[in-house]
Amino acid sequence: MSVVVWDGMTLATDKSASNGNIHHCLDKAWVYKDALLTGTGSLGGILAMRGWYKAGAKAEDFPEMQKGNNWCHFIVVTEHGLERYEQSPIPIEHGRNACAFGSGQDIAYGALAMGANAEQAVGIANQYVADCGHGVDVFTLTGE
Repeated sequence: MSVVVWDGMTLATDKSASNGNIHHCLDKAWVYKDALLTGTGSLGGILAMRGWYKAGAKAEDFPEMQKGNNWCHFIVVTEHGLERYEQSPIPIEHGRNACAFGSGQDIAYGALAMGANAEQAVGIANQYVADCGHGVDVFTLTGE
């Protein structure tokens, strides 16, 4: 389970991953060329989507597993803002609008509404959501 927060300038993620009852620390976002890649949901789905994106994000190569019941939110941040993929190769564009995803999204949205930035919102979700934790990773694209 995860929490990913975008405040319009900065992307933050928690670092907790679970395998049944076991939690461990995991990096959940990656820099690829001029983009940040992350996601929430099935790690297998996120990694399949990451591979698809790195291979050119061709519609005809969209991962089959993403079309089924165990799909993930795959998130790409570029200089234009955040876009999210669900069960289609057509992205949902969030741009610079603040947004949150994952099991900690409700707490994170509350924190954002109270003036928190992405890093603070993930930290607050880590405090209150059992499926989030192990710290915060923060990413800001340069050259904006």
